Amino acid sequence: MEAGRVVSRALERLVGSGPGLLEPGERIVAAGRGRTVAGTDTADRLPPSTIWAASNRRLFVFDAAGRSRRTLPPPLFVHSLIDPPAAARVEPFDDRDELLVIDTPDGLAMVVMDPDDAAALAQAITTAAPASPSTGVGDVPSPTGSSSEIPDSPRAVGPRWSDPGDPSGGDARIADLRDALVRRDLPAVRSHFDGFGSGAEREWCVRHLTGTEIAGGLDDWVAADPGSAVARLARGANSVWTAFASRASIGDEACWELLRQAEADLFASLELDFDEPVAFTPLVRSGFGLGIPVEELCMRFDESVRREPGLLGVHLETLLGLSPLGVGSLADSTVFARAVSDTAPAGSPLHVLVPLAHLIRFDLEPRGARRAATFSSEVIREVELARSLSVDHAAWVGGPGAAEVWNVFAMAAMRCGDPVAARRCVVESGAVRTFHPWSTLADGDTWYRTIVTAPD
Repeated sequence: MEAGRVVSRALERLVGSGPGLLEPGERIVAAGRGRTVAGTDTADRLPPSTIWAASNRRLFVFDAAGRSRRTLPPPLFVHSLIDPPAAARVEPFDDRDELLVIDTPDGLAMVVMDPDDAAALAQAITTAAPASPSTGVGDVPSPTGSSSEIPDSPRAVGPRWSDPGDPSGGDARIADLRDALVRRDLPAVRSHFDGFGSGAEREWCVRHLTGTEIAGGLDDWVAADPGSAVARLARGANSVWTAFASRASIGDEACWELLRQAEADLFASLELDFDEPVAFTPLVRSGFGLGIPVEELCMRFDESVRREPGLLGVHLETLLGLSPLGVGSLADSTVFARAVSDTAPAGSPLHVLVPLAHLIRFDLEPRGARRAATFSSEVIREVELARSLSVDHAAWVGGPGAAEVWNVFAMAAMRCGDPVAARRCVVESGAVRTFHPWSTLADGDTWYRTIVTAPD
C-alpha cells in the first residue's frame, strides 16, 4: 500500500461533517496537521493550527483552532480545486519537521508539518488517486473474500510481540476463567464468561485469552457447544493473541495459519450472533497480521463501533493496524488518534490514543542525531491535554481497561520528561503491567523497569 492513499473512515466522517463538503464518491485520502503556514495571502491568514487534507479530487484546509472536543465545526474552506494542484514537494525545515510546498492558484503555500504527514500529502496532491469503491457498512466482511482481502502469503508485519506481564491483566475474574479453562471445567467456564455482562467487560476479558495452556479447554468448549457464539469468539481470540505472542518461535507461516483459523472462528461467531461487537477487536489484529488492505481494516473497525461505540480495545487495535506496526503509516495512525480524541467526550479512555500514537512514532524514529531525548514541546502539550481530558478529568470513571490507560499515560509521561507523573500513573494503575504500551514498543521493558525501580 502506498503511504497516504487511504485513512480511517473515522477521519473521513470527521472532516466531511461540513454540509456538502464532500461530493458523492469523494474520499479524504491523506491529511496532516500543519504547525505553521506561509506563502500566499490566504495561507498567511490561517491560524497556526490547521488540518490540511487532500481528497481524490481536491485540496482542503480546515481551521483546527479552538474546535470543540466533541465535534469539528464547519471548516474554514480555503481551496476547492476540480483537479489536485499541479505539484507539491517536501523540503527540509528543521531537525523534527519538514516543509510541504504546494502549488495553488494563489501561488505557493508552505506548511510546516511532520515528515510523514508531509510526504503523504505531497503524494496525494501530485497523484490523483482513483475513487475507491464504497463498501456497505451493513455487510459483515467475509473471511472467504478475494486474495487481496486475505493474502495467501501475507507480508510479515508488526513486531514479534511477547508479553511477560500478568496474562489476566490483574483481573481476578479473568484469572478464574483462565483457571477453569486449564482445568477444562466447562460449567465453570460458562459461568465465569457469563459474568462479563457489558460489551466493554466482554472485550476486556476476550483480550486476555492468550496462551496455549487454555487452548485445550477452549477446544472442549466449542466441541461441547458447537452452536455457541461466545465459545467460537473465545477460541478465535485465543488463536489471534497466541499467534502473535508465539510468532518468534513458530515462524511466520505457522503464525498466519493460526490467524486464518482464528478468522474462521470469529466470523462463525458473528454468524451465530450478528450484533456482537467484541469479535471485531481480535479481527482487527488478525486482519493486519494477515496484511489485509487498510480499507478492509477500517471496515472491521466501523462494524464494531456501529454495534457499540467506544470500546477501548478495538480502537487500540485499529491504531496499531493503521501504524507501521500494522499495514498503515505514521500519518494514518496519528490522524486516526486525533480524530477519535476530537470526538470523544471528557473522561473517556479513548483520549489515550493520542499519546500512544506519539509513543509509536517516537519508538520508530531512527536512533541518531535527529532523535531528541524527549517529546517535542508541541507533542508534550498534546499529551498533557489528552491526560486532562481522560484520567485527570472529573468525568473519568475508569472501568475495564483503566489500568491499560494509566500504563500508556505512564510511558508518555516518561517521554515528556516527567518521571514523577509517570510513577503516579503506575500507582494509579494498581501496579498492573499491561500489554499496551510496554510490550507494544521496542524499549518498553527498559522504561517500565526505570519507573517501578525508581526510589519513592
